[in-house]
Amino acid sequence: MICMGDQHELILFGSIGGDGRRTHKLVCFGTKRHYRKDGTCKHTAAILARLKPWHKARTHVTLWGGKS
Repeated sequence: MICMGDQHELILFGSIGGDGRRTHKLVCFGTKRHYRKDGTCKHTAAILARLKPWHKARTHVTLWGGKS
């Protein structure tokens, strides 16, 4: 799934793996200013809030858009 944020951020949510061990990856690419101090943002928090517990437990959030 690909979404656009309110300030033109790119939000990606995808599945990785197979054979019953499926995990999900959540990434939000945007300006440095829209990230919180812990590396998350309001977009990743909104998507995680809508997920069912099974999917939420298997979702890895890439912090700061993958920039370390």
